[in-house]
Amino acid sequence: MKPLVLPGLLLIATLALFFLSGRTRPKATDRGPTLFSPSPEEILSSPSVETPMLGEEILAAYATPGQSPQQDLQDLQNLLATAFTLIKRTDSRSYATNRDLVLFLQGQNKGKEQFLPQSGIPHVINSDGQLIDRWQTPLQLHLLSEQDLELRSAGPDQKLWTADDLTNGSKLSEKFLDQ
Repeated sequence: MKPLVLPGLLLIATLALFFLSGRTRPKATDRGPTLFSPSPEEILSSPSVETPMLGEEILAAYATPGQSPQQDLQDLQNLLATAFTLIKRTDSRSYATNRDLVLFLQGQNKGKEQFLPQSGIPHVINSDGQLIDRWQTPLQLHLLSEQDLELRSAGPDQKLWTADDLTNGSKLSEKFLDQ
């Protein structure tokens, strides 16, 4: 019986080596399609596509040759009405000056909602952080009431309170805030 044990063990060992040496790991294609799953490092290092902010979309045509100066003010009025509607009952002291209004639109409001990027928009906001008209003159803000804000452009002569001045022409509350 002992003479059969040794050849039997050799046979088992040979078969084991044969099967183990001939087997390889299955390829990904052998297991069917796999989904691409990027690593966290790849996600963080990949360039992201930035979605424009609401204010950037509303002011996309602001001060462009194909748009009238009056439409520029209307676009700003639409942005402000949208911001005031989304933030709800804002304190008019939050935007008493041109610079304050820009900060309000950049997220310094009670809702922390950002409508314009911190970096500004060159043809809309000057280096002093003020809203400007197409002639690069800061807009004049006039609070008519807690909810009404008049925007005034100095016009082509770049002097306020002259015949070529432009205003937004209607109150914000008439259009949006009393809905």
